[in-house]
Amino acid sequence: MIVVNHGTGDPGENREIAEHLAGKRVVYLDAPVSGGGAGARARSLTTMAGGDRQAYEKCEPVFATFSRTVAYMGPSGSGQVTKLLNNAMTMSNLDNAVDLIRLVSRLGMDVQAVIDVIDVSSGGSAVLRTLGSDVTPETAPHIQGLMRKDIEHFADAIRTYGLDPQPLHDRGLAGASGLVEAVGLLAAGAGR
Repeated sequence: MIVVNHGTGDPGENREIAEHLAGKRVVYLDAPVSGGGAGARARSLTTMAGGDRQAYEKCEPVFATFSRTVAYMGPSGSGQVTKLLNNAMTMSNLDNAVDLIRLVSRLGMDVQAVIDVIDVSSGGSAVLRTLGSDVTPETAPHIQGLMRKDIEHFADAIRTYGLDPQPLHDRGLAGASGLVEAVGLLAAGAGR
């Protein structure tokens, strides 16, 4: 039997679950996904798996049915570490997007028009594209809560390796903290 966890969480806890299940002759994979609701609907998620390589190879065809990219990242917990690194990068990019949206809004320009131009230019990013479309004023508070949880999991995980997560943590937390405001500014601009 193989148990797969597609949620995002603590890598150490996932290693503990894997060890516990191994004692019961059950294989465990931590295989968090990235891409959100839109990626799930389009079957274009990214699945990053940690755990037993043979179990991963058995599950890979299933993961491929809902993922554009499926990757084996290493032993148990590695999928979670990769997802947390991805989320920290997303949130630090979000910090830049929040600053940009604040500036454009204060300049009195059409925020969405500026984002649309930047999106097809060298400054474009996945997080900038999702603001106002996949992330709406209704969903932003929930997503913000998940981001705040994930950035703390990221920091804790990096510290267990004896490394300093603080610079990326702080930028990521700032990005998460500005999410509701940024989406609100985008929505206000659309109402003009």
